[in-house]
Amino acid sequence: MKHLKPYYLILVIAVLFGINPAWAQGNLSKKAQKYFDEAAEHLNWDRFNEAEAALKKAVDDQPDYIQAWEKLGYLYIKTRRYEQAYQALRTVSTLSSVYSKEVYYHLANMALATLRIDSAGLFLEHYKNVGAINDKRKQEVAQLESNILFVKNAPKHVGQLNPLPLDSNINTPDNEYYPSLTADNEYLYFTRQHRNAQTKMSNEDIYYSKFIEGHWGTALGLSSINTVPFNEGAHSISADGRSLYFTQCEMPGGFGSCDIFRVKKEGNTWGKPQNLGAVINTSAKETQPCISADGLKLYFVSSRSGGMGQLDIWVSLLQPDGSWGTPQNLGPHINSTGIDERPFIHPDGQTMYFASDGRPGYGDADIFYSRMSEQGQWQKAENIGAPINTFSYEGGIFVTRDGSSAYFATDRYSKGGDLDIYSFPMPESAKPRLVTYVKGKVVDNNRQQPLNADIEVIDLESQHIIARVSTNKADGIFLITMPLGHNYAFIARKKGYLLKSLNYSLQNAQADSTYELVIALDSLKKDLSVVLNNIFFEVNSFQLKDASKTELGYVTQLLNENPTLQIEVSGHTDNTGTEAYNQQLSQQRAESVVAYLVKAGIDIKRLKAKGYGSSQPVAPNDSEVNKARNRRTEFKVIAQ
Repeated sequence: MKHLKPYYLILVIAVLFGINPAWAQGNLSKKAQKYFDEAAEHLNWDRFNEAEAALKKAVDDQPDYIQAWEKLGYLYIKTRRYEQAYQALRTVSTLSSVYSKEVYYHLANMALATLRIDSAGLFLEHYKNVGAINDKRKQEVAQLESNILFVKNAPKHVGQLNPLPLDSNINTPDNEYYPSLTADNEYLYFTRQHRNAQTKMSNEDIYYSKFIEGHWGTALGLSSINTVPFNEGAHSISADGRSLYFTQCEMPGGFGSCDIFRVKKEGNTWGKPQNLGAVINTSAKETQPCISADGLKLYFVSSRSGGMGQLDIWVSLLQPDGSWGTPQNLGPHINSTGIDERPFIHPDGQTMYFASDGRPGYGDADIFYSRMSEQGQWQKAENIGAPINTFSYEGGIFVTRDGSSAYFATDRYSKGGDLDIYSFPMPESAKPRLVTYVKGKVVDNNRQQPLNADIEVIDLESQHIIARVSTNKADGIFLITMPLGHNYAFIARKKGYLLKSLNYSLQNAQADSTYELVIALDSLKKDLSVVLNNIFFEVNSFQLKDASKTELGYVTQLLNENPTLQIEVSGHTDNTGTEAYNQQLSQQRAESVVAYLVKAGIDIKRLKAKGYGSSQPVAPNDSEVNKARNRRTEFKVIAQ
């Protein structure tokens, strides 16, 4: 599941274990040869420090030992010391301009890595003009050319953006990557790759850490999910921390080499992982899921047919029956002919971050972002820029809910190519839209016991569901992230209970604000009533606004689920106007609601319309806020 390095680095590693047969070193001293052979043995066991020391002795003894300089240069590339790699390979080209054509390809890369942009172009031109180039290398040369041009013209971010590593509770000598946080920033989930020094075998597992008193606590493995010898990782935690989507590879009975699974948290215990099935998983590789904050979209990476490159990013929509729809490719503004991976959709629902090695950048995989247009289309991806992106590998990014900071994995500081997790402040240009979140609890109104209820949030303007979650069975708690600038219907439902309707206007809400609430549900009993807070009428009219359709749909659903239920729909006004006018308007509004329900298929015999005018206020009519509370539509159970 870990990102594969570009072809040229693979070639470098291969060169580390061999000698260029096209060059015969003359007058080679026995001492220099001895050091060279020692270095080769050390490299067989990844003892890079010892190999470096031996190669330095070889070139100290014989400064024109071109093969030792070459191997030293490739060792420095392997250990991410690009300046030293450049100097070593430059020495090779100085000793002989015809020793190895490949040296110039690597020199071009090292010149780019050390921001010698003009030199990078010259070395690449030299490489292109000497001998034939196979088709695969032609693609890599084209990518390198585009990278050189991009870096030459790329702007630099102003301010302190340098990444800082997380502490030793998270980062260890093993690889750590794929950071993912819950929306309240309390829990960090990540993948750790354990390596056996003797067998050189590795195993990926998922870990988590809780933020305690200003720092991340000791990381613990998810023992109920992690297995040996199979790999679990490349995961995404839901905003409320109750669902984990992850990748498991080489598991018997799977659909392909790697499949995507989901596991739900029941109380404080993770349940049994479930394979997402044949719509999501295929005989190809599916990995790196990212669940949207609303729980309605699953982004993931796949090598399935129909893509644009080696790995593409796809999306599947949650269907009304709870299944996942046919995945759709995100298209050319996201995907390229290379590897496009590690998607992260911010809770704003409109900003996508991902890693790609198939677009112009600084080298290897860079982090990009794309914003969704008003028409719902992804726009052209933008490179997040330096110093976040470098010549080294930058893994996928996770941006916090408030957009102020981000987490990602990189190997730029590691001699051995190990990945660690870092954080950095987000540049202004790449920040997502502002969001807020609601953290609440659903209880039984009589017993005050927590309830396992369904919560849905609807954008009243677009009528789109922007979140659909279930509360925790153990404590009734839920968490929902919502973009600012909209009005929302907030519906809580449970079988055997009256629905609860709330309304939130986030038009003028503060950025990253938090709403905390307790929702008390009443069981379905005669004479109990509920306010429908998302029924709206035109001013001084009984004409229903379109925004009312969502709420009325839930009332219709409740009546269909309880076929013996009979209700009274009541209309209420404030004290503005005459008593007769208010009585008439409230009656007409109640009748409008009943008419809508009848049109939706509800038997008229189960419905009663009653207007009460201003006779039953719930607050004094002494302010606009209180008057708005009194202007309401309710329904009351009259028979069950």
